[in-house]
Amino acid sequence: TSFRRKTWTGITAEGKKCHLSRVPCHTPLEASFAAFLDSAPDVVRYMKNEFFGFSVTYYENNRPRQYYPDFIVVVKGAGGGETWWLAETKGEIRPNTPVKREAANLWCERMTAARRGTWRHLFAPQRRFEKAIAANVKTFADLIGALAAGTEPQLKLLGLDDPRIAREKFKTLLP
Repeated sequence: TSFRRKTWTGITAEGKKCHLSRVPCHTPLEASFAAFLDSAPDVVRYMKNEFFGFSVTYYENNRPRQYYPDFIVVVKGAGGGETWWLAETKGEIRPNTPVKREAANLWCERMTAARRGTWRHLFAPQRRFEKAIAANVKTFADLIGALAAGTEPQLKLLGLDDPRIAREKFKTLLP
């Protein structure tokens, strides 16, 4: 088999548990996530999905699109079994992000149902991930819990009876 050499000129992270000794990263968030994976004792191995082209098909406006998860991570559970994770780090939430998440969750459910291992999807928004790291989260299992605990909405709709509405209703934005 012949291998083509790939050159990466962007950010890299050291890959102790990765298939590559230098992990190609698009953002500092991805590099931080790779460093976390290398240090987490329950992570067996991981792959940065940069040059492999693994994708999950989803549909947007009735047109097929491809979602490329950032990482594929193998985690050893408390009972000794391994779980495969499609992991996505996200700094900017875009309109199609929920559709991609649904497609990844469905793909994982179907792979698990087809007995192709146990698959899960991890969505790691930047602020929640950074908050978990600042709280000294050490294991992948603890990261999952920390990310799930921070699921409060970023926006909250106010009812017309909210006192802030009454207080602000006659203010103008003009100078």
